[in-house]
Amino acid sequence: MLLAIDTASEQMSVALTSATEILAEHSWRSANHHTAELAPMAARMLHSSGLTAADLSAVAVAIGPGSYTGLRIGLAFAKGLALAQALPLIGVPTLDIIAYAQPASHHILLAVVRAGRGRIVVGEYESRAGSWEPTGAPVLTNWADVLENLPDGHWLCGEIDRDARAQLEGRPGVCTPSQALRRAACLAELARMRLNAGQAADAATLEPVYMQAPLGA
Repeated sequence: MLLAIDTASEQMSVALTSATEILAEHSWRSANHHTAELAPMAARMLHSSGLTAADLSAVAVAIGPGSYTGLRIGLAFAKGLALAQALPLIGVPTLDIIAYAQPASHHILLAVVRAGRGRIVVGEYESRAGSWEPTGAPVLTNWADVLENLPDGHWLCGEIDRDARAQLEGRPGVCTPSQALRRAACLAELARMRLNAGQAADAATLEPVYMQAPLGA
């Protein structure tokens, strides 16, 4: 059993999966209550599935980019669980999770996640052999710059806020709200692929990808 945890932004998601099925998954918007909500949700999922932490075989976590506080909380919980239970820990970039859920296309895909302080992080992907692969490093930017410079024919997915979505109305290639949802079940599938490829992380040294310093740093 693999427990997948995504607290990279206000949009949180936790999933409990086996190699063949999703036993439980819950996605919700947290109003900065990540610490209070994460552990109880994971415990409820295990309990409702008739399992305990001892039944887990691996832990996966979104490592960013994203919110400084959200990433820190999710990674601390995942690392603590992995170390306590001697489980492999797999870190997966947040933008990879967004891209993974999108249908393959010949278009360039721009995956977006909120980074706090009115900023967003954008990663560019292209479809290769049926899977989305990053074409370069993600960029820290804002919606004004993205909307001004968005090339024709590029697809846009992920955390698109209300104002940006209003300005994009009628433009082809903008994901629907259901496609925009970052699901922990997708994180779990990506993590299992990495685990099978021998790409587990060192739980003691795995660090999040912040893209910007926290306030006061």
